[in-house]
Amino acid sequence: MMPFSSRTKLNPIAYLKQPSGLTLVVYESRVTNLNARTGQRCNVSFLSNRVSARGGVLWLFNTFLFLSTSLCGATYHVEKSGNDSNPCTVAAPCLTIARGAQISSLPGDVLQVGAGDYAEQVTLTRSGAVGSPITLRGHAGGGCRTESGDPTFSVDGVRAAPSVTFRGFIINANYITIDCFHSTDTSNTGFYVGKEKHHITISHNRVSRGSAGSTPAAGVSLGYSYSATEGLPSMPHDIHVYMNVISGATKGLHVFCRLNCLFESNEVYDSYSNGDETDYVRVFGEYIVFRGNRFHGNSTLNCAGCHIDCFQTFNLDRGYLYELARHITIDGNFCTSAHQGIITSSSPATPNGSIDDWLIMNNIFTRGPDGGRMSWCALFQSSTNMRMYNNLCANGGAIGYRRAATGEFKNNMVYGNNYNPLLVETGGSYIEANNWFYDPAFTYSTTKYPNSTVNTNPLLRDAQKLDFRLTAASPALDGGVPLAPVVRDYTGAPRPQGAGYDVGPFEFQESASIVEPPSNLRLVVR
Repeated sequence: MMPFSSRTKLNPIAYLKQPSGLTLVVYESRVTNLNARTGQRCNVSFLSNRVSARGGVLWLFNTFLFLSTSLCGATYHVEKSGNDSNPCTVAAPCLTIARGAQISSLPGDVLQVGAGDYAEQVTLTRSGAVGSPITLRGHAGGGCRTESGDPTFSVDGVRAAPSVTFRGFIINANYITIDCFHSTDTSNTGFYVGKEKHHITISHNRVSRGSAGSTPAAGVSLGYSYSATEGLPSMPHDIHVYMNVISGATKGLHVFCRLNCLFESNEVYDSYSNGDETDYVRVFGEYIVFRGNRFHGNSTLNCAGCHIDCFQTFNLDRGYLYELARHITIDGNFCTSAHQGIITSSSPATPNGSIDDWLIMNNIFTRGPDGGRMSWCALFQSSTNMRMYNNLCANGGAIGYRRAATGEFKNNMVYGNNYNPLLVETGGSYIEANNWFYDPAFTYSTTKYPNSTVNTNPLLRDAQKLDFRLTAASPALDGGVPLAPVVRDYTGAPRPQGAGYDVGPFEFQESASIVEPPSNLRLVVR
């Protein structure tokens, strides 16, 4: 008998007619997992959807929302006081993470690693199953330890502070969850997901690398391969990377993904590369979301000679199958200390469809590596359907549509850039509306941007201290146009808060009224 088996029952629970004529079918799936080692049966429910039409399936996109989590497996333990001849129990723990990963080999298993430094890079080859991932965690189940961070750059003002240090994971397995580890290897990628791997969660970890003489490598890398013959089928899919802290990496997030990859609430800073091309994010693939990440801290001191972009992709017209980036969402990210906010660099003189359909909204792009201006806030070349909504470029350079690039530019604020904020070159084009262009030391043409506001101070709270929220007196309040994809602002607050959409990444929110307690209030205990 196999050590683990699954049986799936699929029930349609709703049929939703779409305006396009397609039908969205929502299923409830119940998976029964049998663990032959323990004899346990575990039920897991999730939802999936399929868009189809009469005559066959036109387009397929499955998403899974787990409604319950299977705990079919056992919990194993690794401690610095352990021994690899032990069975990895709480009473007799193993010594190394690698040995613990060999033992915790069935879906639902949990490997719990105790505090300390483990001088090993660990390769994972055993897979979990739907609803029963194999989980490796550097804590006792109560969540990862945290420390205070800079509230401007650290998500919610805190950072993960794992007590387990090691030399990185190579993940050559599926249905894996890794939580609360600290990779300190200066020669290798912190977390590498192998080609074609899927359903991986990497959360609350840290990667600290980069020092004089270190080898350039990424913080988190998905299916890294520059093979000309490998395209979408070889890329990982269904990957969730969140609340990680990465420093000293050549590429903070190096992404090859073919479907359903989400990167959210990560902090990437202080890149290092010995003068090489350096990016916070380099992305290839399709259907990828970057939401709520913080990118900062680069300078010529820690990355002398580097060229640093927040987001970069390219197609060099070489016939390489991996050189594509389509259906990309960049939402609510903060980017500073970079030469360019976004660059899609495509060599063909006209678009070939390889870089297409980017939704860029609610982001903040501000300042270059040493505090000056970025050269470009965003530069789109031979790229199509590049939509920028409700972003802020403050000391962030111009936005350019070049070499027949197309897109929309609406509800954005360009502040303090000192030259024309929106450029069209060599056949590029865009639809522009309800933007705000202001520089206290520069006067923009009042006829160049007829659908936007120019030369009027938007009255931000304190732009010099990176507080770009609107004040109550800002003329940019309610100055935007409604945009269907932009339902929330940079902070997650619903749009609109007033009579209309505000311009830029923030919706103005009135402070809640504070009701003072009565002075004669007494507490009586009976």
